[in-house]
Amino acid sequence: MDPIAVYYPYIHVRDDTWLKYAALYWPRLGRLRPPGYPVSDSLVARAGRAPRPRTGRIRATLVQRLRRSLRGR
Repeated sequence: MDPIAVYYPYIHVRDDTWLKYAALYWPRLGRLRPPGYPVSDSLVARAGRAPRPRTGRIRATLVQRLRRSLRGR
């Protein structure tokens, strides 16, 4: 099982650059939020969200896309 980085203490990511770099290091990212809590993510956070939006996990494909973009492919 892949390790999961937890974004804490905030629910919403406050810096998209931080999120991009974190996605390069961690295969999965998660956050703690109560059920039913409204989510207003940035476009970057939504681009990598898992198919189940309630989880708030960033997909591994986002990591792959970011790595390719940083390599200039």
